[in-house]
Amino acid sequence: MSDESTTEAELLDENKRLRQRIFELEQYHAVVEDSPGLLCRFLPDGEIVFVNAAYCQYFGKTREELVGHKFTSLIPQEDRQTVLDTILSLSVDSPLVTHEHKVIAPDGQIRWHRWTNRALFDDQGQAVLFQSFGEDITEGKQALEQMRQLARFPSENPNPVMRAAKDGKVLYANEASSSLLESWKCRIGQTLPENQRNLVSEALMTGKPLLAEVEAGDAIYMLTIAPVRDGDFVNLYGLEITEHKRAEETLRRSEEKFRLAMETTNDALWDWNM
Repeated sequence: MSDESTTEAELLDENKRLRQRIFELEQYHAVVEDSPGLLCRFLPDGEIVFVNAAYCQYFGKTREELVGHKFTSLIPQEDRQTVLDTILSLSVDSPLVTHEHKVIAPDGQIRWHRWTNRALFDDQGQAVLFQSFGEDITEGKQALEQMRQLARFPSENPNPVMRAAKDGKVLYANEASSSLLESWKCRIGQTLPENQRNLVSEALMTGKPLLAEVEAGDAIYMLTIAPVRDGDFVNLYGLEITEHKRAEETLRRSEEKFRLAMETTNDALWDWNM
């Protein structure tokens, strides 16, 4: 009788564990499908074994058209090997990499993506599967290039353009810089706040451009502090990235949910029928 009771208790425990596993997998599926980011999993040769709904929608293909095919077919021919080499360079000691590369959109246009790739390894330390989280960063790339071009014409630039001396005194500022200057409580001929003065000093000392995010009211700017060769001053170029940062935060939260779901269901993933 006691043996039967033991067997029954073991069955109940196993049933409980199975239900918990099913619940975890359902939670994982929900996180993956609801994510606004592009999610995929692929083998070492690039063959796709899973994509989420956002990935399908972005590339204008069904899961059946993507799974079983190599993700590199969505990348321009001249960039494919470089992308694959970057991913295959991952190791047990360094299993994660984030990089940017071009992709081919459904309409044939070239877009820019940022992908975070994580490798999964077997007991021998061989990579057997990769899972990736991606986002389209084309607009950000284009905005930066536009900013570089417009920087040649400061007064006409719709973005903030300023010049500051080595002591932090503002020597020049175009009209678009007014919101930043107001937030810093300074004007042309006055000295920048301490944080900005420190950035000016660092850029001049290293001789290399610096990037910094700064806030002006509700707006967020990416500020490039570029030292002028053979000069004791720097040029400051601002680009408003408020909407981009909001979108980035949404993606970050989504990726965090995805990561937590992956950790929770790590043991079950190998048995998941894609």
